[in-house]
Amino acid sequence: GMMDGMMDGMMDGMMEEEQYSAKEMKVAKASLNVMKCSKNLLGLVLKTCECVGECADKMLQEVEEEELAGEASTAPLEDLEDGAQTETKQQKDQKRREMLQWISNLHEMGRTVGEGVTNFGILLYPPLDTSKNQEQLEKWLAKKPITTMTATDTDESCSFI
Repeated sequence: GMMDGMMDGMMDGMMEEEQYSAKEMKVAKASLNVMKCSKNLLGLVLKTCECVGECADKMLQEVEEEELAGEASTAPLEDLEDGAQTETKQQKDQKRREMLQWISNLHEMGRTVGEGVTNFGILLYPPLDTSKNQEQLEKWLAKKPITTMTATDTDESCSFI
């Protein structure tokens, strides 16, 4: 996609020795791996939101079908013969609202990651100006919670600790 093209372009630019010093190259490569982890994380956020949204939509369709069939119950959970329980319309509505709120919360966290990785990417333009970057980093860290992320050069994966 577009993000892959941007990453490839950054990697091509990073490989040109005249842009980064030898010391900067290690930092630039490690930083690119962090950006790839962020890109993958944002992809997972989108897939997760989509999946939970589909479940919430399915729940709404079930309620509507039950209402059309005249089966919607307003009583509390009732034990069925097999020990299972049925949910009331109100309980399903509450679950659906909670799912939608969860999607909203996850989306906001994803936005924070996206904004952070964008600002991080801007800092990577060569040559690396560490004095300016340190100032920007301190301002950014002052207003953001910290999530610890590890990445290795061999598998390019990330995990949260």
